[in-house]
Amino acid sequence: MNFPIFGGCQCGQIRYSADSLLDNPHVCHCRMCQKAVGNFFAALVGVPLKDFKWTRGNPGTFKSSELVERGFCADCGTPLFFRHLHNQHISLSIGSFDHPAQIPLEFQLGMEARLPQIDQLTDLKDFGTTAESDPEGVEAIRVSNRQHPDHETVRWPEQGSPLYNDRLNHHQELENDIRETYQRICEAFGKLDIESVLNHFVDSDELVKISNGNVLRGQKQLEAYWREHLDQVENLQMVIDDIKIYEIDAQHIWAIADEMITIGGQSRKAIVSNIFRLTSSGWRILQDHTTYTNT
Repeated sequence: MNFPIFGGCQCGQIRYSADSLLDNPHVCHCRMCQKAVGNFFAALVGVPLKDFKWTRGNPGTFKSSELVERGFCADCGTPLFFRHLHNQHISLSIGSFDHPAQIPLEFQLGMEARLPQIDQLTDLKDFGTTAESDPEGVEAIRVSNRQHPDHETVRWPEQGSPLYNDRLNHHQELENDIRETYQRICEAFGKLDIESVLNHFVDSDELVKISNGNVLRGQKQLEAYWREHLDQVENLQMVIDDIKIYEIDAQHIWAIADEMITIGGQSRKAIVSNIFRLTSSGWRILQDHTTYTNT
């Protein structure tokens, strides 16, 4: 076998490389492994930590017990690894390698939970290849395939692929939502409509959470739209700077923030700071009315 060898999840968000393998490719029949992979057993092989790296993305993890961590793709759900936290290797799911047929098994364990269905495999009726049993289905899969190929890719998803088009449409919808949200924030600032500003900031926080890590890069993209809007409307900054914050009762502002806590999941001070972060008079409100600044 030539190293490095590569693998990853089904959707391609997570990829890894291994510069060596331990001599322990095996299947584990224990009930925890069955549940972790949703199958009859887990097929695993160890890779020394010094010879392993994630090359794209970071997996989700779940501590199935005090010293054991199991990893998976948070987007598509592919089971990726088992790791005992005291060991200096990580055990990767053999099926997630690009070429799992190159990794022959050496042993099995966890026999107390071995399922009887395994003994049925050699006697089951054989319907042949997928192309033989379902030719129409094979063609439908081919034209809509969203699975990462069994080789390294410089960029994924590839332009023009079904997955690329799915994400492009999602990003365009999200981009429109972000642009509209910030336009509403600008309009609310101009009207001294603090309730609307609060609502729209909560909307923008949710959009940040949704877009974080994707093409839009969350907060950076929101800030870019904010700057773009200021450039388009030259006098908007003057309007914001001239807002007479003192016309609004400070206690009323904090009461509004109280109502927004359950929606935005933020403290009162964080919400109001967001509203007034662009105005010098806004900051003075926060500093002058210390009676209401408990979070």
